[in-house]
Amino acid sequence: MPSMVFISHSSKDRPTADAICAHLESAGIKCWIAPRDIEPGTSWTQGIMQGLEACRVLVLVFSEQANDSDHVQSEVAKAFSSGLAVIPFRIKEVFPNQGLSYFLDTVQWLDASTPPLQRHLGTLSEQVKKLLVGETIRTPSKRVGPGKISVARLPVTGSDVFGREEDIAFLNDAWANQNVNVVSIVAWAGVGKSTLVNHWLRGIAADNYRSAELVFGWSFYRQGTRADTSSADEFLDVALSWFGDSDPRVGTAWEKGERLAKLVAHRRTLLILDGLEPLQNPPGPQEGRLREPSLQALLRELAAFNAGLCVITTRTPVADIADHERASALRRDLDQLSSDAGTKLLQSLGVKGDEAELRRASEEFHGHCLGLTLLGSYLSDAYNGDIRCRSEVLGHLAHDVRQGVHARKVMDSYQTWFGEGPELAVLRMLGLFDRPAEEKAIAALLKPPSIPGLTESLTNLSPTEWRTILARLRRARLLAGEDPHNTGYLDTHPLVREYYGEQLRRQQPEAWKECNWRLYHYYRMLAPQLPNSFREMEPLFSAVICGCNARLFREVLHEVYIPRIQQGNTCFTANVLGATGPLLSALVHFFEHGRWGSLVETAIEGQSLTAEDKLFILMQAGLYLTATLGMGAPEAEICYQRAEPLCHSLTEPRLLSVAMTGEFRYTLMRDKLSRAIQIAERLYSLAQEHNESALLIGGCHALACTLFFLGEFESARQYARRGVQIWRLGGVQSYAEDYLKPVVNCLIYGAMSEWHFGAIASCHALMDEAISIAKELKDMNSLALALSWAAVLAYFERDPAEVDRFASKLIELCTRHNFLYWLANGQIYRGWARSACGDTATGISWIEQGIADHRATGTVLALPGHLARKAEASYLADRTPEALEAINEAEAIAQ
Repeated sequence: MPSMVFISHSSKDRPTADAICAHLESAGIKCWIAPRDIEPGTSWTQGIMQGLEACRVLVLVFSEQANDSDHVQSEVAKAFSSGLAVIPFRIKEVFPNQGLSYFLDTVQWLDASTPPLQRHLGTLSEQVKKLLVGETIRTPSKRVGPGKISVARLPVTGSDVFGREEDIAFLNDAWANQNVNVVSIVAWAGVGKSTLVNHWLRGIAADNYRSAELVFGWSFYRQGTRADTSSADEFLDVALSWFGDSDPRVGTAWEKGERLAKLVAHRRTLLILDGLEPLQNPPGPQEGRLREPSLQALLRELAAFNAGLCVITTRTPVADIADHERASALRRDLDQLSSDAGTKLLQSLGVKGDEAELRRASEEFHGHCLGLTLLGSYLSDAYNGDIRCRSEVLGHLAHDVRQGVHARKVMDSYQTWFGEGPELAVLRMLGLFDRPAEEKAIAALLKPPSIPGLTESLTNLSPTEWRTILARLRRARLLAGEDPHNTGYLDTHPLVREYYGEQLRRQQPEAWKECNWRLYHYYRMLAPQLPNSFREMEPLFSAVICGCNARLFREVLHEVYIPRIQQGNTCFTANVLGATGPLLSALVHFFEHGRWGSLVETAIEGQSLTAEDKLFILMQAGLYLTATLGMGAPEAEICYQRAEPLCHSLTEPRLLSVAMTGEFRYTLMRDKLSRAIQIAERLYSLAQEHNESALLIGGCHALACTLFFLGEFESARQYARRGVQIWRLGGVQSYAEDYLKPVVNCLIYGAMSEWHFGAIASCHALMDEAISIAKELKDMNSLALALSWAAVLAYFERDPAEVDRFASKLIELCTRHNFLYWLANGQIYRGWARSACGDTATGISWIEQGIADHRATGTVLALPGHLARKAEASYLADRTPEALEAINEAEAIAQ
């Protein structure tokens, strides 16, 4: 007999919940209660969902502890979305928080806050029996439609869809299936992912969105089509505000993602994330993983629990939710159009000819939806729809469907057909934007005087003439249809935007520069003088990019980047908004062709960067590249290399120390220790020369660290002690340019040196102090370093429980802050701990994943030790050949 009553409770209220369960079951009412009824081998979340599916009534044991329980909120939300009757059984005189009150405000409570509990249990059992026999079954209130809808940021696409019946059915089934939380539509550019989702969305909109309470859509292509220009920050800021978060600026990126997940998941929400790939890692060791911790948190949480559905379109499967695939997260690989569907698409566009000829044309374009759409429109316009004339377009087509070569070939033909007329000018202007172009930005480009070689044919047009040009482009499918949610905006497919934008930049550099000059002035006036949120700040990032494209480097740096984006030396955008990704997207435009380290030069009077400017930019880039890519990032190292001679010429010992430390970190992680000790000695000599406390601690750290890895533990201990002594004297200033706090390093290497001499108590005291100071300074990178070494120390002491404790803390911290290098360490040590406790299969899996992630960072210093841990785990699992292979590789690297 299936369970009929689900008892939802906080673990802290378990005695009361057990008493309720015992009373109901003694009255003949079967109950489901955790952890009793979770089957062995089943995850907690999966067990809870299975239990709810078997029940008709949920009894909520309500108290202040239930108010704070994420599990309780998830269970109540799932109960309401599934139509279960809910009885709140209040055992403490408290009121529900915002998350629970949304569900419970209209429900009749049963108050049991006055003891004894027993006298309230009879009333509860009577109420449950009435519900179970169907006398007063409560069903969730029906909504006419969603309470809020926001789909204006989704791309505008065509309305016709061919050959996608099974894909539409897949989305319909996913929305109807309460066990499906996330779906991914995966296909290459131009295959029709966005068109499919928009078509499905229009279908369910006609049915009042089929019980959806909230509908929110976002396209990440509005933030650019290249990986170096996209960030989740704008999405996060807008989405948190829209879903009702009190302050989107509060918390780390991971915490913001978690908060958004809760706001989304506890209601029947349809969340559509279009074009996710700009925020994913490209092919390689980290392929498909999200670079943004906020989105990692959001999607992992939604995959685990979601009362609604999240629909993703992307070119690359999302690796972060791979563990949930074929369960709560489903993936649909969108195929190219079949020959039949391609034929119907061409016919709908007015293409005529023998059906066999139409099928061949579809096959020649490999069923590429955008390519066929543009082909059909072009043939209709230029050749009265005659399919036999396609040879003029096809030429010698390459077969790289993924990159949209077919679409580009058709765009070439359109360009020949249009000539250097107003249509081509509009397309080239749209190529200046990485998102839909708003009316005022277009007006800034079209204002007199005209831009030579670009806007002469567009200046002083009447409204009718302008609309005629746009209509012609829309008929050709080169311009998206007018968006009723964003009137006055012009948009096109990312492939079209990229094609014509690159053409303008290469073929008409002066027009490109003039356009960017105008857009620079437009965007810098659009933002408040001192923005207070990412939404307010966003136009200034566009201003920096456009200003640099216009070669106004010095003006951009001193009038926008320093005073308004970073707000002086406060590093506002980095420290308050946490937007390091957008900062790097802006900074890269101060480097020639995006090559880090190669600063731009210009002949424009007054716009050349001074030596001080160059040093500032290099130090900013080095810091944020290290924070984003890790200590072994060659991009950061080259910036620090280029900064060093500038520090000498400008007599900047403090910044020289920072630059040399950046080089030292890179060399230590990826090169030979013999070279690292040379840089460490230079750092120490510099500190002695200037006799400045912060420099001295930095020099002591570099020497202590390198000597430790060289096995010279006594010398390492002496330098570490001196660094700590200087810190304890007080008055040492911390600098924003520091990636890691040197005193934390000194404490760590002092601790590990003490361990090698058997001074165990002193070792642990120093390690505890390192963790404490990192927390006190609120330096999360230093805290990750300290937790990693605490796990190492526990490993040396062969204490699996302590290793697992520190590894778990490290993993949680690194996941929140997207620290890839330290996260890999945490995975490896957790794997060793699991293996040492007998779970060798799980342990080796963790270790292997950690080593793979470690290799992806490019660092080699710790790799021999990690391979040794793999060898030990493999040996314990009776996998001797794998153990020997790992040992041999470790020896080769160490040598």
